[in-house]
Amino acid sequence: MKTKPIKSQDLPTTRGMLDLVRKELKADNRSLSTKMDSRFSEMDSKFCGLESKFSGLESKMDKVLSEVARIGTLVEEQNSNNRIVLDGLTSLWQRQERSEARIEKLEKRQ
Repeated sequence: MKTKPIKSQDLPTTRGMLDLVRKELKADNRSLSTKMDSRFSEMDSKFCGLESKFSGLESKMDKVLSEVARIGTLVEEQNSNNRIVLDGLTSLWQRQERSEARIEKLEKRQ
């Protein structure tokens, strides 16, 4: 009778073999944990960079808003000056109209 060849999976394991497999698995877990920590640190670094960029954008936006407010003030000041000039021109035009009317009256009398 022929005996079947023994496969390695059918061999009994020793306590030493189990300890080695256990050490291998623990080392793999530590490696994976270290790799994940590294990735998370990298992501944290990128988020810090994004926060810095957003702060820079907020600063620039505040500067733009400041300039818009300044321009608004200048426009209001110009509008005020325009009203004064317009009132002066209106008075001058009305005076000239009155003067021309008086001159026409005098010319008609002569």
